[in-house]
Amino acid sequence: VSTQSTWGVLTMVSWSIIFLLARGFYCLQSNSDGPWEAGPFEPKHKFYNRFLINGLDHELDVWVPDGPGTFPVVYFLGGLGGIIPGIAYDTVMKRIASYGFIVMDPWVILSNPVNNYQAEWLVSVQEWVE
Repeated sequence: VSTQSTWGVLTMVSWSIIFLLARGFYCLQSNSDGPWEAGPFEPKHKFYNRFLINGLDHELDVWVPDGPGTFPVVYFLGGLGGIIPGIAYDTVMKRIASYGFIVMDPWVILSNPVNNYQAEWLVSVQEWVE
């Protein structure tokens, strides 16, 4: 995996986090209960099993807002280097998706967490998604 593609993924993730924080700040400024209140979209969840899908080398949980339009994508990397299943974060991911974000959480239980922290495997997941 090239350094350039790794930096591209890290840049994309950084901008997604900045956008998410800005959106959260906007929600706090409105007259609603902020992030504690569900957004305008109904979130939907889908699980992609790596053993059943050719080309996918990690499990993938995806939460999407149920509505028309295009939405920004946020990659969420769970605890312990990505070995925690995405469903463990279901409440938080549904809340983020309800505000108009597609949330992708790649993970794998049978791996070395030390290697996962390098996140080079995220490039192959992103290529499969695209």
